[in-house]
Amino acid sequence: MLVVQSAQAVIAIHGEYGTLSEIAHALKLGIPVVGLHTWDLAKDGEERHAITRAHTPQEAWKRPCP
Repeated sequence: MLVVQSAQAVIAIHGEYGTLSEIAHALKLGIPVVGLHTWDLAKDGEERHAITRAHTPQEAWKRPCP
């Protein structure tokens, strides 16, 4: 959580539950998240588009966040 708190943006790559936790912390703190082949998020059965998607590491690095 300390790493996420100090970030201006987060790039989530693949990941297990620790990555999901970091994504959740970032989103809760209002820190933009770019995902590279990582988790999909849903609430009440509806997909949430809280993670900006990228297809390559270069795209993730350059991706503008909302």
